[in-house]
Amino acid sequence: MTTTAALVRELLRHFLRVGGYGGPEPRIYLRADQEFARAARRHGLETAAHRDFAVTLFGGKMRPRTYVNTSRHTTLAELLDTCAHEAAHMVADVHRHTARFNAIQRALLAGKMP
Repeated sequence: MTTTAALVRELLRHFLRVGGYGGPEPRIYLRADQEFARAARRHGLETAAHRDFAVTLFGGKMRPRTYVNTSRHTTLAELLDTCAHEAAHMVADVHRHTARFNAIQRALLAGKMP
Protein backbone atom coordinates (compact mmCIF):
# COMPACT_ATOMS: atom_id res chain seq x y z
CA MET A 1 0.00 0.00 0.00
CA THR A 2 1.38 3.40 -0.91
CA THR A 3 1.75 6.22 1.57
CA THR A 4 -1.05 8.14 -0.18
CA ALA A 5 -3.38 5.15 -0.03
CA ALA A 6 -2.65 4.63 3.67
CA LEU A 7 -3.22 8.33 4.39
CA VAL A 8 -6.55 8.43 2.50
CA ARG A 9 -7.73 5.24 4.22
CA GLU A 10 -6.87 6.58 7.69
CA LEU A 11 -8.43 9.99 7.00
CA LEU A 12 -11.69 8.38 5.84
CA ARG A 13 -11.70 6.04 8.85
CA HIS A 14 -11.09 9.00 11.15
CA PHE A 15 -13.94 11.10 9.71
CA LEU A 16 -16.33 8.12 9.70
CA ARG A 17 -15.47 7.37 13.34
CA VAL A 18 -15.95 11.02 14.37
CA GLY A 19 -19.28 11.06 12.54
CA GLY A 20 -20.51 7.92 14.28
CA TYR A 21 -20.87 5.98 11.03
CA GLY A 22 -21.80 2.38 11.75
CA GLY A 23 -21.97 0.95 8.25
CA PRO A 24 -19.44 -1.13 6.36
CA GLU A 25 -16.05 0.43 5.72
CA PRO A 26 -15.74 1.66 2.14
CA ARG A 27 -13.36 0.18 -0.38
CA ILE A 28 -10.97 2.89 -1.42
CA TYR A 29 -9.58 3.28 -4.92
CA LEU A 30 -6.96 5.84 -5.85
CA ARG A 31 -7.04 6.82 -9.50
CA ALA A 32 -5.41 9.34 -11.79
CA ASP A 33 -7.48 11.57 -14.13
CA GLN A 34 -8.29 9.14 -16.96
CA GLU A 35 -8.86 6.14 -14.71
CA PHE A 36 -11.10 8.22 -12.43
CA ALA A 37 -13.22 9.40 -15.37
CA ARG A 38 -13.58 5.82 -16.66
CA ALA A 39 -14.61 4.53 -13.22
CA ALA A 40 -17.17 7.31 -12.83
CA ARG A 41 -18.65 6.70 -16.29
CA ARG A 42 -18.83 2.97 -15.57
CA HIS A 43 -21.19 3.84 -12.69
CA GLY A 44 -23.20 6.33 -14.77
CA LEU A 45 -21.76 9.47 -13.17
CA GLU A 46 -20.76 12.73 -14.77
CA THR A 47 -17.31 13.51 -13.39
CA ALA A 48 -17.78 17.28 -13.79
CA ALA A 49 -20.62 17.09 -11.26
CA HIS A 50 -18.11 15.77 -8.73
CA ARG A 51 -15.39 18.30 -9.61
CA ASP A 52 -13.12 15.39 -10.46
CA PHE A 53 -11.81 15.14 -6.88
CA ALA A 54 -13.63 12.06 -5.58
CA VAL A 55 -16.88 10.16 -5.57
CA THR A 56 -18.43 7.70 -3.12
CA LEU A 57 -20.92 5.11 -4.31
CA PHE A 58 -23.18 3.51 -1.72
CA GLY A 59 -26.68 2.29 -1.10
CA GLY A 60 -28.60 -0.93 -1.04
CA LYS A 61 -26.54 -4.02 -0.35
CA MET A 62 -23.44 -2.61 -2.02
CA ARG A 63 -20.37 -2.05 0.13
CA PRO A 64 -19.47 1.64 -0.23
CA ARG A 65 -16.73 2.47 -2.74
CA THR A 66 -14.75 5.68 -2.64
CA TYR A 67 -12.75 6.73 -5.69
CA VAL A 68 -10.20 9.48 -5.05
CA ASN A 69 -8.57 11.23 -7.99
CA THR A 70 -4.94 11.51 -6.94
CA SER A 71 -4.08 13.86 -9.83
CA ARG A 72 -6.31 16.64 -8.47
CA HIS A 73 -5.00 16.90 -4.92
CA THR A 74 -1.94 19.08 -4.55
CA THR A 75 -2.17 19.95 -0.85
CA LEU A 76 -2.98 18.14 2.36
CA ALA A 77 -5.82 20.62 2.96
CA GLU A 78 -7.49 19.54 -0.30
CA LEU A 79 -7.13 15.88 0.65
CA LEU A 80 -8.57 16.53 4.13
CA ASP A 81 -11.53 18.38 2.65
CA THR A 82 -12.18 15.62 0.11
CA CYS A 83 -12.02 12.83 2.70
CA ALA A 84 -14.35 14.73 5.05
CA HIS A 85 -16.70 15.40 2.11
CA GLU A 86 -16.88 11.72 1.11
CA ALA A 87 -17.28 10.62 4.74
CA ALA A 88 -20.11 13.15 5.16
CA HIS A 89 -22.01 11.44 2.34
CA MET A 90 -21.92 8.16 4.27
CA VAL A 91 -22.57 9.72 7.70
CA ALA A 92 -25.55 11.72 6.36
CA ASP A 93 -26.63 8.77 4.16
CA VAL A 94 -27.37 11.16 1.30
CA HIS A 95 -25.96 11.64 -2.18
CA ARG A 96 -27.13 15.24 -2.47
CA HIS A 97 -25.37 18.31 -1.10
CA THR A 98 -28.01 19.61 1.27
CA ALA A 99 -27.63 22.12 4.11
CA ARG A 100 -27.55 19.18 6.56
CA PHE A 101 -24.80 17.54 4.49
CA ASN A 102 -22.73 20.76 4.51
CA ALA A 103 -23.14 21.09 8.29
CA ILE A 104 -21.96 17.51 8.77
CA GLN A 105 -18.91 18.08 6.58
CA ARG A 106 -17.95 21.22 8.53
CA ALA A 107 -18.41 19.37 11.85
CA LEU A 108 -16.21 16.48 10.66
CA LEU A 109 -13.46 18.88 9.59
CA ALA A 110 -13.66 20.50 13.03
CA GLY A 111 -13.36 17.07 14.69
CA LYS A 112 -16.84 17.25 16.17
CA MET A 113 -19.72 14.81 16.15
CA PRO A 114 -22.35 16.21 13.76
